[in-house]
Amino acid sequence: MDGIERKAVQDRYHAADTSLPPPNIHVGSAQRNQSRRTPRRRWAIASVVLLGYFWLCSPAGNDILDGIRRRIHHHSGCSSDAPYLRPENETDFSRAERGQVVWFDCGDEKRYPSPLKCGRMKAPLDWTNADTDSRNASIAVIFYPAGAGKTHEDEVLGSLLTNPGGPGGSGFEFIARKNAAKNNELLAANFDTILDHKYNIVSFDPRGVGRTFPRMDCWNSTEKSYVHRIEAGSFGALYSHPGALDSEVGSQLASIDLLSQLCSADPFVSEHGKYVGTTAVARDMQLLHRFFGDKRINYWGFSYGTVLGSTFADMFPQGVNRLIIDGVVDVPNYMEGLWSDNLKDTDGGFDGFFNECIKAGPQACSLATQASDGNELKQKFLDLLEELKYHPIPVFLADVPQLLTFSMVLETFFIALYKPAGWPKLADMINDVLNGNGTTFVNANGDSTYHIPITPESEEANAAIACGDALREPSEKSWSIDQAKEHIRVLEADSALFGQFFADQGIKCIGSWKLRSNERHRGQFKSNTSYPLLTLGNDFDPVTPGRFADKIADTFGSAVSVRRAGYGHCSLSQPSKCINRIIGDYFVNGTVPDKGTKCEVDESPFPQPKNESRTLVPLSTEHGRDLELSEAMSAISDAVIEYNVRRLL
Repeated sequence: MDGIERKAVQDRYHAADTSLPPPNIHVGSAQRNQSRRTPRRRWAIASVVLLGYFWLCSPAGNDILDGIRRRIHHHSGCSSDAPYLRPENETDFSRAERGQVVWFDCGDEKRYPSPLKCGRMKAPLDWTNADTDSRNASIAVIFYPAGAGKTHEDEVLGSLLTNPGGPGGSGFEFIARKNAAKNNELLAANFDTILDHKYNIVSFDPRGVGRTFPRMDCWNSTEKSYVHRIEAGSFGALYSHPGALDSEVGSQLASIDLLSQLCSADPFVSEHGKYVGTTAVARDMQLLHRFFGDKRINYWGFSYGTVLGSTFADMFPQGVNRLIIDGVVDVPNYMEGLWSDNLKDTDGGFDGFFNECIKAGPQACSLATQASDGNELKQKFLDLLEELKYHPIPVFLADVPQLLTFSMVLETFFIALYKPAGWPKLADMINDVLNGNGTTFVNANGDSTYHIPITPESEEANAAIACGDALREPSEKSWSIDQAKEHIRVLEADSALFGQFFADQGIKCIGSWKLRSNERHRGQFKSNTSYPLLTLGNDFDPVTPGRFADKIADTFGSAVSVRRAGYGHCSLSQPSKCINRIIGDYFVNGTVPDKGTKCEVDESPFPQPKNESRTLVPLSTEHGRDLELSEAMSAISDAVIEYNVRRLL
């Protein structure tokens, strides 16, 4: 699509009425009562992921959204013949006000089954010039009603907005994700379970992402984008080739520059990239929660979603009702475009894998047969990695015969740190390799890169948001090999093995990517919010150290941080009844935990085999609810990790 065609696409977003609608604050009596309650990269392509739209027209439960339905323009309709969700460049906003969602039939009942509803929100394209610039963005929105449409209006506390992370994760696809193990249950239903059927669930594709306009797509072709991803993946991890670090870094720099130059040369991306970024999305979120009738926002953000939540809270401190940030990014470091302190606790998780394996013993961790203590076991693994640099293993009996390489094993291990539920399987595969059998490892991980469903905008959206947010201006010239190596060394000071996996972000944002958002929030994140934020962190989160949950809670003042023991990315990565109850009580009852609260996990990453011969005892109501919550939290964790691992793929 050339520049003229792109301009024609944008012209379709122009609307005669550019005024902002007044806030809609009424949802139901439960919402009113709640406010009065007492507060109580990819340096390498990862080869594996071990872990493996809206209801308004249904006759059932119509009372929940009567107020919202009245705010839907008659031309988009709620009839059985409502049009399918339009492509992002074909929505007619001419009769919609800014801040209004125009609803459509989702179009694919199998992919987006009832009670999901799909729509698009009209928002200013340029928030810095919203009064005089009539151009508009089109924000793809997806909605799931409280209790699947069965909760009475007076019991609905509001609408919860959520973001899965990335940056670049599609919220639209996030809550529509299905759990094959539970009869294709929607992820939105898991949120609904956790929130005791008291909130509508809302998500959206942020600017630059997925179905939202403007979308960052520099390739204009899925096939061309995919070829680039495969080419970049062929470089392997750094240090794969002893003595060739300069060559490896040079290849990665060239790949980063290729994407940056391609995007800078694209007329549409270079023009519209300035309207993509966290600050603009925070403003979009304010429109969105007001459309759904909430005077103040209810929000749960994961990983990068914590940057978005923190930014919203700092920009609109009196607009916070309930806000959880989970797996907290060090926002000042992120805003500098560095991404240089994400791996403070990664090696703690790496050591934990081996120590927990030995502690669990061979019955729960087959790898424990290889050593008598965690340090010895870790050294065996490091020796294996070193050997693979020089002697990759030919695995001719694999489903797709190929080499078991240093890169494959290292990347697989790093991703496994996100979700400890995958540790027993990883231990089995490493044990097989140490015993001379690489087949299970290669079958699980070897060719998975070539089956990953990608969209051409995925990598560009990540760069456009993360680099567009950077307060540092880009270098005039692309970084040299020596500059890149110095940045890598900063990350390797925290994690010698895994530092390379986050080095690309800083190199890209400061050393290569030239586009910046035209509005970048420069706050201190010290605002006094209308309700205390809840920040969640883990002791050994591989990419968002728990200390940053404590740090941002301290800067916001009234916020409260809860630390969870154990491993994995975000608070849901290991089962914890303590975390489950804190989250539910905060959203449903407004209960704020005591400062300094610490949660334990319910089981080891290497649980002991269950005795199948034990007599089954009926679960009590309390235990049944605990199990239900644990399963719902685990499903959300799997989805969050999938979205955030994609940055590495």
